[in-house]
Amino acid sequence: AQERAGRGGLVQRVVEAFLVQSMQQVAELREACMAADAERAGFALHGLRSGGDALGAAGLTARCDALSRALSTGDAAAIDAALDQLERQHGDVSALLRSDYLAHAA
Repeated sequence: AQERAGRGGLVQRVVEAFLVQSMQQVAELREACMAADAERAGFALHGLRSGGDALGAAGLTARCDALSRALSTGDAAAIDAALDQLERQHGDVSALLRSDYLAHAA
């Protein structure tokens, strides 16, 4: 039972870290995209995608890939649309993680 509780605590810490870091990364992405700073956006995007991958958030990683493709074109309208979709997906993933992992841990 103690081993199970330890793993549950680890999962909770990973989820909490993702929620904090990913919020910062999404904010950084928004700022970088508004400033047309593709390099800075790419760095934040890489971190967000890695975190989404680690948690199995396939929809989020797909949105990260879509934004990456849009950034590579330099098309402002495509970047804005992809960023909006990524932000919505991130909100959905965050809500699910809070509901499924953090609410039950309390």
